[in-house]
Amino acid sequence: MSLSSVTKKTTDLIHLGFEDGAIHNEYYCARVTPEEGVCVAYMLGEVVMIQFFPWDASKDLDSGHAVYAKFITDRASQVMASKGTLFVKYPFVTAETTDLLMIKCLIQNATEEMIRAKHQHSEA
Repeated sequence: MSLSSVTKKTTDLIHLGFEDGAIHNEYYCARVTPEEGVCVAYMLGEVVMIQFFPWDASKDLDSGHAVYAKFITDRASQVMASKGTLFVKYPFVTAETTDLLMIKCLIQNATEEMIRAKHQHSEA
């Protein structure tokens, strides 16, 4: 296992301030649009992992972490990962930073790209 696959304390990520933000199991999950959420974790090696996921409000789950865990459990099959479709619609970003401002900028940029892609797809 690589060092960058192990999470470390994420308590300061709560200061990112996104809607419904909470920390559970060293992962910060929050809503970034009405339909999408983001999961953020610090990894060993001064790396941050940012994964977007569908925030299905129709599901009666008690936290963003539960919604994220369901997404990963339902979608992260070996077949999906091997075909490269897991992170196409919902961006996955890693960066060598633990700076909150940089992390917030990375999340906002990826959110804007996701929204743009959704609009382009709906216009086609």
